[in-house]
Amino acid sequence: MLLLPAPPETGWTTRSASLANEEIAEWMKPETGDVAAARILRDKGQYPASRYKETTDSQAKSTCRSYGSRDLGSNMVNGYQHGMWIAECVLDVDKSITVLHLFITGRDYGYYLTRKWRGTPAREMLELWVNYFSSVSVCDTRQERGSPCPAL
Repeated sequence: MLLLPAPPETGWTTRSASLANEEIAEWMKPETGDVAAARILRDKGQYPASRYKETTDSQAKSTCRSYGSRDLGSNMVNGYQHGMWIAECVLDVDKSITVLHLFITGRDYGYYLTRKWRGTPAREMLELWVNYFSSVSVCDTRQERGSPCPAL
């Protein structure tokens, strides 16, 4: 189960969808074009976060004029591997996007969160979202597992 607090900032418009292999929740800011998303990937259980980053980076490189990413850390939270990284994609001379990524390797599913900004976010805004992503966790609702869910 994905333990996802409400996202920081105000003014989000939300939508969700269920696709063949994933559940998606998106938060959008129409006035800025900023987007945050959480995806539950049904076909990515046990999938290493480092490999998901490699795949994501490879796909982005093919669509960006210039692309760079850097790791922000990898750790275990409640028995699950978390990998966080940030990437910048230059699309054109005056257009770029910055994306903060978090991938959590679950037993049954993969969990992928993103926060996209047009351009480069202010340092304080990036720190706010890094802290938010750091608060996201996964637990197992099956009692016989070693990653119990907190009392809600």
